[in-house]
Amino acid sequence: MCFRALVTAWRCLLIAGVLVSGVTATTMAADAPPLILEHLTTADGLPQGTVYTTLQDSQGFIWLGTEDGLVRYDGHELVRYAYARDARNALPGNFVYQIAEDGSHDLWVALKDAGLARWNRTSDSFSVWRHEVGNPQSLSSDAVRALATSPQGPIWIGTSGARSLGCHASRLRSLRPCQWESDLSYS
Repeated sequence: MCFRALVTAWRCLLIAGVLVSGVTATTMAADAPPLILEHLTTADGLPQGTVYTTLQDSQGFIWLGTEDGLVRYDGHELVRYAYARDARNALPGNFVYQIAEDGSHDLWVALKDAGLARWNRTSDSFSVWRHEVGNPQSLSSDAVRALATSPQGPIWIGTSGARSLGCHASRLRSLRPCQWESDLSYS
């Protein structure tokens, strides 16, 4: 008899806990600001209608990667970063496959056949990495398809050359082939 009373008490506590947590979650959702979605088109200033990647950065900006450049959206205005033949520190290509933000709040941009670019937030300029024949410290291919960041610092870069490279934030001037055992041991 004592066992049944204990089971009944636990069931009542469990049901009360579920009800309280449901009310708390509902209250929290009601207190959250409303979700506002906007549909952006070329009429709004998008340079091209196909968006391959999006990222909301640590500052709240929305970044869009298109076939015709990188676009920053602040909720009101679109700013386009694009290839310019004679411009120094500009984006080296327009076809953006992927965007990632690193621990320094800079953006890394994977470009089709134009290598890798890092946008420096402070200077509003790009640093560029390209494939260099005979240089094993360069990208294995200019066709960069994938990026991933880690809180510990490395940037993982995937190219269509089927070789991934790691880049440590402390050595932004060079890339090196991954040493899988040591590079994957970050905790």
